Amino acid sequence: MSRASPTPEPTGETGINRRALKLGLLATLFALVGRATAHAQDALTIAPDGATIYAKYINFGKRLGALLTLYDPDYGLGMQHFTLYARSGKNFAWYKGGAYVEKELDPGKDGATMMSLSDGTLTVSDNFIGKGEATVEKSLAVSATFVGKGDATLGKSLAVAGGVATQGTAGKNTLDVQRAERTNWAGTGWKGEHPTGLALYVTATSGEADKLVEFRHSNGSQGIGFGYNTIYATGPHPDQPLRLTARGNGNVEIGHNGQKAVAVAGGVEALRIVRGVVNGNGTPFPGTVFSGFSVTPKAGGQANLYDIAFTDPFPTVPAAFATQIYGNLTGNPGEGSTTSGDTANIVQVRPDGMRIATFAGGGRSGGDRAFSFVVIGPQQA
Repeated sequence: MSRASPTPEPTGETGINRRALKLGLLATLFALVGRATAHAQDALTIAPDGATIYAKYINFGKRLGALLTLYDPDYGLGMQHFTLYARSGKNFAWYKGGAYVEKELDPGKDGATMMSLSDGTLTVSDNFIGKGEATVEKSLAVSATFVGKGDATLGKSLAVAGGVATQGTAGKNTLDVQRAERTNWAGTGWKGEHPTGLALYVTATSGEADKLVEFRHSNGSQGIGFGYNTIYATGPHPDQPLRLTARGNGNVEIGHNGQKAVAVAGGVEALRIVRGVVNGNGTPFPGTVFSGFSVTPKAGGQANLYDIAFTDPFPTVPAAFATQIYGNLTGNPGEGSTTSGDTANIVQVRPDGMRIATFAGGGRSGGDRAFSFVVIGPQQA
């Protein structure tokens, strides 16, 4: 079967006009693309080193630089060494569905923004899964759940609108950190439950003073830590104090079963207390021990004088009072006075100690007597 013959060009004035139109269009195309050669019906090559336009794709060969300009030089695609880049004057957006509308960052009717990048801010509408290290130098906005399976380093800030699960399956808290798989205690009497709706929730398998959560100085030497029921001082620095400091006129309070077991007035100064119960011969009262002080009886050779030295001197003169113990409180005759007029007076108070004098016979003569005292003064700075 023979091939069909091509339809001959019409003759006359109509044919001449049609051929002239074709030649004009071809000349215009050559003027637009330079030396262009059509090598096949499905390809157009822009010679000598430009792009080859195929029916289904464009091949730019080994040319580098800006290859496609979509609007002006600020919007396009290009190639650098080992780099394919997209250029935008402001935003990048990835839409799902919808239709074009002439509005910035609008996916159109029935469309959804899957991800957008605007002036350095990346917004992901669904899950962001990082399987390696992530470095954020500015901000990362997450509208759903952020799951990090590797390490994440934040150069500035992390804005979280949903939950952050660092390991395993965390609860529905703003920042939820779990060091071990969570369970509910299966013993008798009570059942453990994990709360939701908290700003910060941290769990781990730990002892009372184990390293669960710690806050330290930038040099690592001192800090405060939390076990599951213990607040402790941490770091290698020896002899660290553990302080609770109220603000203004507030109090430092310790409660038990809803009641204030201990309350220390705040807003004035940090105070220290030294207290003691002493026998007439200068020894500890039965059932007590000396703590924070020592006693020298018969001070200066006088029977009714007692010198009390504080183990740690106060920075200034403290407040003190002393009381002679009236009655036979120990069951040992002679320790308590049988005369209600016997007294114990403070003769002198110093930052490092004080002197107490006891009197018998209604305060008319000296005599050894048991007494108690309390000293309150500021702590060392």
